Amino acid sequence: MFSKFHVAIFASLLVLSWNACAEWVEIASSANRAFSMFYDTTSISKKGELATIKILKNFKEPRNSVDPDRPYKFLSQSSTQQINCATHKYRQLEISMWSEKNASGKMEQLHDYSKKLDWGQRVSDGSIESLVISEACN
Repeated sequence: MFSKFHVAIFASLLVLSWNACAEWVEIASSANRAFSMFYDTTSISKKGELATIKILKNFKEPRNSVDPDRPYKFLSQSSTQQINCATHKYRQLEISMWSEKNASGKMEQLHDYSKKLDWGQRVSDGSIESLVISEACN
């Protein structure tokens, strides 16, 4: 049986190897330029109307965690998103926060949402998220 420590190490190694092979292309910057968003061209997969894509956000200034039990600062976050191309909705499958830009440094936290089945609201046209959908679904 694996301990939580072994699982955390394994997850970290997977994410690190994923980042090393990624080919990040900038999608856009937020309106207030608080972050730049990228997608990994090698990560896009599509099966029917469902697409999967990996996203990276680099923040201009360090962000504080929202977890009151585990405070930390992070400069980037990487995520895997599943997109319903027919409805223009997406959901996070996983998200990780990193101490340095480009999903590097220390992985501060990893959240696995792969078992959550609910979709968010329809993404509005012209938003950064709509650009992600365009890249993943076309």
